[in-house]
Amino acid sequence: MDTSFQQGLPEGFPRSVRRPGDRQEFARRVGLIGQSPAIQQVLVSIAQIAPTSTTVLITGETGTGKEIVARAIHELSPRRRDPFVALNISALNEGTVESELFGHEKGSFTDAVREKKGIFEAAGKGTVFLDEIGDISPALQVRLLRVLEEREFKRVGGIEPLHAEARVITATNRDLAELVSAGTFRADLYWRLHVFEIHLPPLRERKEDIPLLVEHFVERFCAENNRAVPVVSKEAMEYLLSYDWPGNVRELRTVVERMLVLSDVPVVRPENLPDIVRDKVSASRLLPVASRGSGAEKMELGIIYRTLLELRADMADLKQILTAPGNGVAGRSWPSTSLPPQEASSPASKPHVVDIEVSEEDTPSGETAHARTLTLRDLERDAIRQALVATKGNRREAARSLGIGERTLYRKLREYNLS
Repeated sequence: MDTSFQQGLPEGFPRSVRRPGDRQEFARRVGLIGQSPAIQQVLVSIAQIAPTSTTVLITGETGTGKEIVARAIHELSPRRRDPFVALNISALNEGTVESELFGHEKGSFTDAVREKKGIFEAAGKGTVFLDEIGDISPALQVRLLRVLEEREFKRVGGIEPLHAEARVITATNRDLAELVSAGTFRADLYWRLHVFEIHLPPLRERKEDIPLLVEHFVERFCAENNRAVPVVSKEAMEYLLSYDWPGNVRELRTVVERMLVLSDVPVVRPENLPDIVRDKVSASRLLPVASRGSGAEKMELGIIYRTLLELRADMADLKQILTAPGNGVAGRSWPSTSLPPQEASSPASKPHVVDIEVSEEDTPSGETAHARTLTLRDLERDAIRQALVATKGNRREAARSLGIGERTLYRKLREYNLS
C-alpha cells in the first residue's frame, strides 16, 4: 500500500491490511469474520475505496453481508461523522420508494399531510445505501441517474432543485449486466453505479471460514444471554462444514442461535443441530468436506466427478448381480448405507431406502461402459448443460444447483461455448 493512500486513511484506521496482525484488527472493526483469501480480498477492497467518494456496487447472494460492507466503507471514510442512511428498494412499492429517496412536499399526493425529507437530504454529506438496486423501476432509474450525474434532485411535487452531497453505495443479488442485456436496467445507470465493485462470495465457496463464524456467533449469543460458552464437537462441525448454506452467513447465524436456544448443553453434538442441516448433509455424506485451513477451493470438481463415475460403475455391477436369473430381487427397495453413524443407530429414525430400477443402459455394454471413456471436461460440460435445461436457462439457479459461483459458471459457459 503506497504512502499517499496511508496518509489519506482516517484516524485509527490500520496502516496496512497486508500484515496479519493489522488485518485481523481491521477485520474485527469491519465485522467480516474469516481468513479465506476471498474475505481477505474484500478487506483490501474496503481499505482501498473507503477514503474516497467513489460510488461502490456491492454484489453477492442474499445473506452474504452486503450491508455490513457498506457500513464498513462509511465508518472508515471521512464521512463517518455524517449519517449512514439505508433503503431496501425491493421491500417498497414504486411510489413509496420515490418518496423515500427524494422526499415530498405537503399536499403533493393524498397522504402527504406534511413535508418530508428523502434519504438524500437526510444523509447530508454522509452515505446513502440502496439495497437491491436491481429492483428499481425504469422511471426511478432516470431520477437516480440525474442524482449521480448532476448531483441534484427535486422532492415529489417540488419545484426547487436540491443539492445531493451524499456518497452512493448500492448492492444487489442480481446480475445487473444481464438486466442491461434484457433491457430492464439502463446501461448508463449501470456504468455510473459500477465504478468500483466489491463481490462477496457465498459461504459455500469459503467454508474454511465456518469454524470462525460459528465461534463468533456462539460467543456473542452466550455473552448476550449470560450463558456458558459450549464446545462444538468435531462431529457437529463436520455437519456444518458439509452443509451448502443457501442462506449464507445469515442462515448460519440463525442455525447457531436456534441450536443454542433449544439445547443448553456443554457440548454441541449432531443431534443438537436443526433437522434441515442433518437431513441434507445425510444425503451427500460421501462428498469431500472442507475443513478449516484446507480451503473450499480444494474441493475440485474433478474429485466429485471421479467419485460419481466410480459410483455409477459400482451401481451397474450391483444391478447386474441383483437381476441375474434366480436372484428374484429386481425392483426391490434396499436400505441405504449412507447414513451417518449417529442416525443409522438411532431407534427413532425411519429407514431410508433407495429404489433400484433396472434398464439396459446400465449394463456394462451400455451407458456405464461409455461413461468410463468420458473425460472430466465432458462430464463437466454435460452437467452444466443439464443444469441449464433443468432451470430453464436461469444461470443463477443453475450455478446454485451445481454448487459453484455465478462467475465460475459464466467462465465455464465461455470455455465450453454454451449459450
